[in-house]
Amino acid sequence: MIFLVINIIQDFMKITNREFYKSIKQIAIYVAIQNTISSSLMLVDVIMLGSLGGSVINGPGLAGQFFYVFSLGIFGFANGGQIYLSQFFGDKNMDNYHKTIGVIFTAGFVLSTLFFIASFFFSEEILSLYSSDASVIISGGRYLKIISVNAPLILITSVLAAASRSVGDAKLPMIVSTLSLFLNTFLNYGLIYGNLGFPEYGYIGAAYATVISCLVGALINVFVIVRRKDVVYARLKEYLNFNFQFFKKISISSSPVMMNELLWALGFSLYSMAYSTYNTSAYTSYIVYMVINNIMYSAAIGLAIADSVVLGNILGSGDIEKAKAYEKKFTVFQMQISVVCAVLLVIAANYIPDLFNFSVGIRAESIKLLYVGAVFMPIKFYTMLHIVGTMRAGGDLRASVLIDILTMYLIGVPMGFIALHYFDYPLWLAQVMISMEEVVKAILCFYRIRSGKWARNLTTQKEFLD
Repeated sequence: MIFLVINIIQDFMKITNREFYKSIKQIAIYVAIQNTISSSLMLVDVIMLGSLGGSVINGPGLAGQFFYVFSLGIFGFANGGQIYLSQFFGDKNMDNYHKTIGVIFTAGFVLSTLFFIASFFFSEEILSLYSSDASVIISGGRYLKIISVNAPLILITSVLAAASRSVGDAKLPMIVSTLSLFLNTFLNYGLIYGNLGFPEYGYIGAAYATVISCLVGALINVFVIVRRKDVVYARLKEYLNFNFQFFKKISISSSPVMMNELLWALGFSLYSMAYSTYNTSAYTSYIVYMVINNIMYSAAIGLAIADSVVLGNILGSGDIEKAKAYEKKFTVFQMQISVVCAVLLVIAANYIPDLFNFSVGIRAESIKLLYVGAVFMPIKFYTMLHIVGTMRAGGDLRASVLIDILTMYLIGVPMGFIALHYFDYPLWLAQVMISMEEVVKAILCFYRIRSGKWARNLTTQKEFLD
């Protein structure tokens, strides 16, 4: 371990600060801001709905969790394609770059259509799997039916964001997310409470606001790319100029990332099920913990995406040793950022629950959960950097999926149900037991990255792509 740290520091010094931090500025900062804003959309809904009372949140909260499964699935598929987009761009192969975008859109459209049908026509049946509370199922079902319209909009935004990031442009997705946040907040204020001349819809108003803001965001994304005609832009026939062999290769190669995100999101929803079936107030506390943690982890996602894009570009150009040196640089930088975020969460934990109209008991439990999140934050940052970033950059998808998913389903999920439903542990202790998965995951990541098996140039697989 000591020798590894020494090697990391030595490689850290080989890369000039200017070169490395330029890549951080171009991608990580913008992606972190974008994800902070995206997570804040849910926070805005929770705060505004929370002012109507804690019980109002639970139905839309469960609906949001189910939609989150789909969103992460599309995010995973788009980012699976981004592995090839980054390497094709590094290899200056723009023909395959644009065809890859077409493949992701085509396959994603099928998935988003299936999700829309399930969510729109079977919303209450789906949510009944998560809760036995009739009022939660009915309100959540109405909310899910409305936001199901977002499925194709999420696809458009996710694919274009992945394409933009693959060429080092993370600014556009950030701007779109910012505009969506402000529009969503404005519409929430009007449609939930009946302000500014809008009709009063209550929690349904939050669903309408989410759909409208997502629609506007997707339209802005498309308009800007078409208007400025940058490297992401191409004619429709260039996007669709792929044969079955190409479609099969990209789809199959991207599918493990999609399945990784889907299975992770399903596991995440099982955490919600463990809390929601324990009792309603426990789930309300968990919602606060989940939303705030998602915001804090935006920095981790930003670093992971930057890691994936930068290493992917370098691997695509054929410089394996430089990619390995950059990986160590990202690891050191991630350690520093994670500690800062953990300290900030500890400081803010006592004040965050005051944003909501909750009981004293829910407030106290929320604070304890946030403390637990802060303790495990550096470990979570480390695993996210290497599973979402490093391993995916080199197409080491099998290892990343196995490490991420097996630890969740063999450790995290069972621990959650055992701690809450068998031992009846307090919420904070249950969350500690769930978080043990991150400890095991970090150990497995450490050994996989040290092996160097993740560092591969995928553009040389010409027999599949020509």
